[in-house]
Amino acid sequence: MLRSLFCSIILAAATIISFGQVVPAAVKAIPFSLYDVRLTDGPLKQAQELDEKWLQEIEPDRLLSGYRLEAGLTPKAAKYGGWESGGLSGHSLGHYLSALSLMYASTGNELYKERVIYISLELSECQKANGNGFTVGFPDANRIMRQISNGDIRSKGFDINGAWVPYYNLHKIFAGLIDATDLTGNDEPKKVLIALADWFYQLHNKLSNEQIQQILLCEHGGMNEALAHVFRMTGDQKYLDLSFRFNHKAILDPLAEGKDELAGKHANTQIPKVVGAAEQYLLSQNEHSLNAARYFFEEVTRQHTYCIGGNSTAEYFGEPGKLDDRITDRTCETCNSYNMLKLDKLLFMVNPSVSLADYYETTLFNHIYATQNHETGMVLYFSPLATGSNKEGNKAFSSKFDSFWCCVGSGWENHAKYGECIYFKTPENDLIVNQFIGSELKWNERNLTISQITRFPEEGKISFVLKMAQSQEFAIKLRLPAWTTSEYQVVVNGKNQKININTGNYIVINRKWTDGDRIDYQLPMPFSSVSIPGNNKVKAIRYGPIVLSAKINEGEPAVVIGNGPIEKEIKLESTHPLKFKIPKADGQNYYELMPYYENIGNLAVYFDTFNSEEWQTSKDSYLLKLNKEKYITQNTIDQISIGEMQPERDHQFDSYKCTVGERLNRKIRETEVNGWMEFTMNVDPNQKNIISALFYGNNGSRTFDISVDGNFITTDIIHWMGDRFVEKSYEITTDLTKNKNQIKIRFSAKGDGMVPPVSEVRLIRK
Repeated sequence: MLRSLFCSIILAAATIISFGQVVPAAVKAIPFSLYDVRLTDGPLKQAQELDEKWLQEIEPDRLLSGYRLEAGLTPKAAKYGGWESGGLSGHSLGHYLSALSLMYASTGNELYKERVIYISLELSECQKANGNGFTVGFPDANRIMRQISNGDIRSKGFDINGAWVPYYNLHKIFAGLIDATDLTGNDEPKKVLIALADWFYQLHNKLSNEQIQQILLCEHGGMNEALAHVFRMTGDQKYLDLSFRFNHKAILDPLAEGKDELAGKHANTQIPKVVGAAEQYLLSQNEHSLNAARYFFEEVTRQHTYCIGGNSTAEYFGEPGKLDDRITDRTCETCNSYNMLKLDKLLFMVNPSVSLADYYETTLFNHIYATQNHETGMVLYFSPLATGSNKEGNKAFSSKFDSFWCCVGSGWENHAKYGECIYFKTPENDLIVNQFIGSELKWNERNLTISQITRFPEEGKISFVLKMAQSQEFAIKLRLPAWTTSEYQVVVNGKNQKININTGNYIVINRKWTDGDRIDYQLPMPFSSVSIPGNNKVKAIRYGPIVLSAKINEGEPAVVIGNGPIEKEIKLESTHPLKFKIPKADGQNYYELMPYYENIGNLAVYFDTFNSEEWQTSKDSYLLKLNKEKYITQNTIDQISIGEMQPERDHQFDSYKCTVGERLNRKIRETEVNGWMEFTMNVDPNQKNIISALFYGNNGSRTFDISVDGNFITTDIIHWMGDRFVEKSYEITTDLTKNKNQIKIRFSAKGDGMVPPVSEVRLIRK
């Protein structure tokens, strides 16, 4: 009864109810439930098992601690560390509920369902103590929500009335309860969900549209999506109406009009809003929502996305089509791809296409799978792509009990739901095979089982074996990905099928199937290269859909010389199916290539490419520039991106008379007269330290002081230095850093001056 629950709710009849009218159902591809799919072998099954181990070690009472505190109840255990110990306390519980529910559906292990029920009962107790259905785990939550209820709404972008992204936190518990209701078949999470939704509706129904739009200036996750799901579950129109009121017009309206205004915006603040719009379309066929979702997906995947399928640098979008200067060690936040795959799935349900399935595959293998340490099960926040970076650097693999970033929560979920988009069915009850992952599908409506047997991505051979009680006729549609060649083969029961279609389409096999029938599908996996948007001389290398990376030595450039496509230079390194080599610029040595998802140490993903003549004329200037950048990178002790939410939180940023803005598509902060900004940074107590800052130079004459731990360092002036960012350096005397691991730096306006727009500050060893 639980199998395909989500889809059966949508498609139980030919119509759904929206805005008081009957409209046709929008779904053209129906995902099979996780209950219907079991991973059988291969790398993703191993990733799932590592995730299971971690989920089982988490103590629910520690994640519930903040909820009990805010309800006036005594916690049963102490809070975890990391983000759970601060202003975002409670957000991980929602992710944990989702992960438990997903893992229960994926494995059938009753332990996960039991934990869901226990957490739901605990949350119910908190709701009763609060007396109004409200339950959340962040500090001072009741006061904040009372202020909002009274129309007192103040936001600086990542807070409301001083609370760090409270609606983002709320969305996580909504999402967890929704998944628990959908996937466990138990009434307890639904009771908590409806009580919470009723409280939420009553609070916000009395606010004006303008007040709600003011709330939406602060990151709020996918509250529009959550409310749409509550409508789906209850049929109560008020939730769908409120869902549309929670559409952030400043973002969604330009997208619906085909305008890319994403540069300088925090990426994962926007993606869940668009996921919500796609969900709204499934339930209402609202074209504005669909237009926004489609345009956003196409624009982000074509103009803002790296070769591994992820997007953003340091969590922010840049100029469309220009990523060549944004290849850093802080690319591709995990939560972004987690949400982009949600959006991909919803858009595929509306309009199935190979291109959507190809993107899903690229991101699943090259980003999502690559975020997990395949020995420990720990996960990444950023997936670094800069040459010389590694997955043990900035925001390295999480700890088990002391990180609890957003990407830990989405990581728990990512590795619990690998089975969700392998198979779809059409309204005509035909089968769509989208992903090549060792698995078994139980197709209950047809009373048959399909086993997918493959070593993909080590090789492009995939076999399908059908088991059924009686013969039946239907079509099987196999994805023919854009990355393969025309040399593919399809063999049914040993007989080669003469099929002639272009890659990027579906191969349709329509016949009467019998017990024991077998399909053998062979996909050539060629090497190819893909340029970074903005520079066709900077390329990544792929084997089939798998992004390859090189192991490099410290300080080594990533350069490939060739007078043709660089993939022609690749050679097989060994008998290992996924290890290759490509010549270095010296023509004597080779880079070792392996999948990005396997490479943890110093790596190169994007290669600077030259032909022989270009290299001879550019070599000296190229290496000189590279050496300066590497010197700065290697000697940087700490770095803060000013005006960006998470870096500021990480560095205890504080300010007075200070505003946030943008210059040249970079986030900045500047002050008014008498204003200041300060932040804490790591130092090296054993060497001289230098403050290196990037200031925008075209804002008149700005005079300001710089101090360290209250000790004056210098006065500086930025005076009409042009429409560019200017790098300024200030030496710190060793007596100010002796025996210290951290210092507090303050920029303060001097006299009638102001602190100029500042974008980045580094602490560098001299």
